[in-house]
Amino acid sequence: MKNFIALLLLCTTIFSSTNIYSIYADEQIKIFIDGEQLITDDTPFLSNGRTLVPFRAIFEKLGFEVRWESEGKQINAERRTNKNRVRCNIQTIENRMIVMLDDYVTESNGFVNDTSFEVLPQIVNGKTYIPLRAVSEALGCSVDWNGNSKTITIMAKDKLPTKKEVEDNSLITPNVVETVTEETTSSIVTEETEQKSVVIYSDDNKPVVGDTPGNILKDPNDPNHLDNNKYTDTYRHGNIGQCAWYAECRFYEVHDIKLYSYQLGGIKECLTNAIKHDDLTVITDINDIQSNTIAVFCPKDLSKSGHMVYVEYVERDSNGIPTNVYITEANTSRDGKFDPRYDGVVQKISFDDFKNSSQANVLTGYIAANK
Repeated sequence: MKNFIALLLLCTTIFSSTNIYSIYADEQIKIFIDGEQLITDDTPFLSNGRTLVPFRAIFEKLGFEVRWESEGKQINAERRTNKNRVRCNIQTIENRMIVMLDDYVTESNGFVNDTSFEVLPQIVNGKTYIPLRAVSEALGCSVDWNGNSKTITIMAKDKLPTKKEVEDNSLITPNVVETVTEETTSSIVTEETEQKSVVIYSDDNKPVVGDTPGNILKDPNDPNHLDNNKYTDTYRHGNIGQCAWYAECRFYEVHDIKLYSYQLGGIKECLTNAIKHDDLTVITDINDIQSNTIAVFCPKDLSKSGHMVYVEYVERDSNGIPTNVYITEANTSRDGKFDPRYDGVVQKISFDDFKNSSQANVLTGYIAANK
């Protein structure tokens, strides 16, 4: 009898979910973007008064390249021109959307918008649906709804807002987190190298999410970034594109210490080998995270390789406890090759999430310069 009741409850749950979608799915909803109708095989539906659409359809219609990360259930979309670039990262589990605007004309990362949705993204029949208005407006589009004709009109204009429009708050309005100003850019601490100045963050100038502090490419705007000759001398060695390659090169930029010359070996043994060198310090207390160090994530399965991340800056509370970590890393596009759209770019993550950011690897310790 108990098994029958459990089966009945399961069937009720399944059919209830299906019926809810059937009630709200509305084939009469029409979506127009810059005067052209959005046609998709997956029907938009209403949830708490908000229209949800399949994410790939809306982003590709707006001219974005789209990538879905199944492990973290994240959407990454990017649209670029020869003048500027917009990147959007949607974390469906955490109900978080980050929009980053880079302005190539002024060579600065001019805007970061970190916000959440009033209506959560939903997965229906294996497809991820996102709230159309929230995403469109965050990308700089104007959105109108005609209840009589059930028509949504999106005006994307040039599909990319300019830096001035963003700073004037004329297009994107929700929850601005950081903007680059003359004051912040002038306070960046630099050290002269043979090629370029190196950005080193301190308490006086926190990193800007979306910034690329490493001098990786000779020409950051050159799309032919997989050619070895496109890299600066610092980064022209070893397995270009791999996480250890980037972390060690960034460490060399900041501390003038060539870890790859020390032959630290693979990630599984690098902490043990680093102890042998007088100008390095190994920190095994994972709560004692420091800025300008390499975080080492050893694999749980010893047949795997693990991961390395460069810690740019650590944000702390009034008691000195780490709260947020700003990191840069490589091989985030998971193709084994450096990609300037994703790799070497500053990310901000809570320290608790950072410690548990991988299911396959374990945060084991940090490599620091012995000052």
